[in-house]
Order: sequence, then structure tokens, then C-alpha cells
Amino acid sequence: MYVLTLAGALLCVAGLDQGITAILGDLTLAPPLSIIALGVFAALFSWKKVLVAVPFFAALSYFLVLDSARFPAVRAISVFLAGILAMWAAYQRVKLVLHAREVEAILKNIALPWILSDESGNVSQISPRAQELLSLDASLILGLSY
Repeated sequence: MYVLTLAGALLCVAGLDQGITAILGDLTLAPPLSIIALGVFAALFSWKKVLVAVPFFAALSYFLVLDSARFPAVRAISVFLAGILAMWAAYQRVKLVLHAREVEAILKNIALPWILSDESGNVSQISPRAQELLSLDASLILGLSY
């Protein structure tokens, strides 16, 4: 799945860049398209897979802008730096998911009654012990503001 997604993204970047270059002339959009693709990779894959994809997008951007740009290495480096940021974002996303699972596990195993609300004050979760204490079903409590 990952290899097919990587190949498809590289083909899309190259195809769109060549199509835009053929229509508009010297305009090349390989670096911004590569940066967008790396952002999508950061949302879908782990940071290690994003790290593997970064050199491919940087090299593709470099070779696509080689004839039309004055400083193609600068554009390739911008893609590389954006890839590093995408890798960091993917790492943070995975870290947040792990923390959320940890909090869920703690809340499921705690013996005390608890009610969890969102930022607007609406009840988003309630423990079974709190349901017993209030003598209400969770479906009646969830979504209410207290």
C-alpha cells in the first residue's frame, strides 16, 4: 500500500508539473506539489515512512526544475526541509494517538466515578460507576451540558 501510494504521488507530482509547464510555459510547480504530497503522507503514514519518501520528492523536484529554475538546489532543499517538518508532524500525530490511548486505558480502569466533558462543557464520556451513582443511562447524559 505504501509503495503504491508513494509511486502514485510521485507520478501525480511529475504529471501535474509537466502538464502545467506545457500549458503555461516556464512555470514549474514541482516543489509546492511535492510539499503538499509530503503533507498528505504525514497525515496518513508513520514518520519513518515519511522519512523514506522525502529524498524521492526532493530529487524529483530538483530534476523537474533543473532546466527552468535559476537555483534548483534551493527549491529541492525547500522540499527536503518541508519533508523534515512533515516527518515531525507525523511523529507528533502518532505520539498524540498513543497518549489518547493511554488516557483511555487509565479512565477505563479507574474505580472512581468520573464525567468527561469537551471544551464547550458538554458531556462526552461517563464512567459506568458515575452512571450507577446518577441512576441514569449514558445515552441520556452524553451531549448534555452541566
